Amino acid sequence: MNTVTKLSLSVFLLLLASVLAQGQDSTRVGAVSRKFIQFDFQPGYLRGDLSAINNSLSAYGYNPIGGNILTYTVSAKLITRRFVLDFGIPFFRAPDQSHPNGRRTTLSGTGVNFEANLGYVLVEKKGFRLYPYAGLRSNYASLKLTDRSPVTDPADILNGTRREGTITFNSGSFNLGIHAERLIPLKNRKIDCPQNTRYLSLGIKAGYLFPINGGEPGEYNGQELVNAPRFGLRGPYVRFTIGMGVGVRRLSWQ
Repeated sequence: MNTVTKLSLSVFLLLLASVLAQGQDSTRVGAVSRKFIQFDFQPGYLRGDLSAINNSLSAYGYNPIGGNILTYTVSAKLITRRFVLDFGIPFFRAPDQSHPNGRRTTLSGTGVNFEANLGYVLVEKKGFRLYPYAGLRSNYASLKLTDRSPVTDPADILNGTRREGTITFNSGSFNLGIHAERLIPLKNRKIDCPQNTRYLSLGIKAGYLFPINGGEPGEYNGQELVNAPRFGLRGPYVRFTIGMGVGVRRLSWQ
């Protein structure tokens, strides 16, 4: 687990403890408290800055990789006393790029990626919620080089004359954004507690990723490469959010 991942996990646990502690504060007789627990799926788009990788590729005659990155994230969040604690597992993939030498490069993030965000609800009306958030994100990216040139002799493969490999990048990013949600109430099932409310959430997120220290140098098989580029996710993004949640209503007595 790299340093950025450990830092992000520590911040997440600290935020979780602080939010839960607030939810445990004593309340007056007959006070009503409500928490929301929600799970989201978030397909989205990131306009990524890939200049560091592209500058390195161009030195060897490769075409630049496009910065139109598709993303998808699964997340869970807790909302209590207007504070929003959001934990997500993001994935991303840049478009494949073919090159004149018969090779293809693929940039994706499918390893250990996670994010922890803390927000505060500014607007909460019937069927609508709006809140800004800030947090940390840990990124694992892999640049895969695939040799697609034709082969007529097995010796070309067995002798290692074909060049293929994967360079990995570990990095962290600051995450700033805003989330607007439309909340659609759902009818409770017979097994549901009558004090609780179920709902469907449809929303949109917009934000920006700022890399921490420009990312770490690329590695091959766990070893840092000499003169390898530094890569960290940077750029504006937008996500559509689809989720299911439950509002937990509790009456406290003293």
